[in-house]
Amino acid sequence: MPADQAIDGARYAVIVVTYRREEAVARTLAAIEAQTVGRDAMEICVVDNGGASGLRRRLESRVDGWIDPGENLGCSGGRNRGVAETRAPVVVFIDDDGIPAEDFVERLGAAFERHPDALAV
Repeated sequence: MPADQAIDGARYAVIVVTYRREEAVARTLAAIEAQTVGRDAMEICVVDNGGASGLRRRLESRVDGWIDPGENLGCSGGRNRGVAETRAPVVVFIDDDGIPAEDFVERLGAAFERHPDALAV
C-alpha cells in the first residue's frame, strides 16, 4: 500500500512478513483482527516474500496493504518494506506464525505512552 493510502487515524501499523505459510498467516491475521484496540486503530500490512498467492486471493480485502516485492526480501528486509509502505506512528511486527494475545497491540501502545522517548519495546 502506498503511504499516501494509509488508513486515516490508524495509530498502529501491524506488519506481518510471510514466506510459504498460508494457513499460519491466516490464523495470525484472524488474531490481529480480534485485537482490543479495534480494527480502525490498525493499519494491517502483509509482506508476501513468496508462496502466499492463494492466501492473498482469500484475505487481501481484510488487510490494508498486501505487498508482493517480487523476491524474498527475508524477514528484516520485509519488515523494512512494510515500514516504508505504512504511515501509522507505532509499528508492530508479528511473525507469520504468531498468535498474539488479544491485548498485545494495546499493551505495546500503553508502553509507548508510559515511555514517550522509547524507540522500541
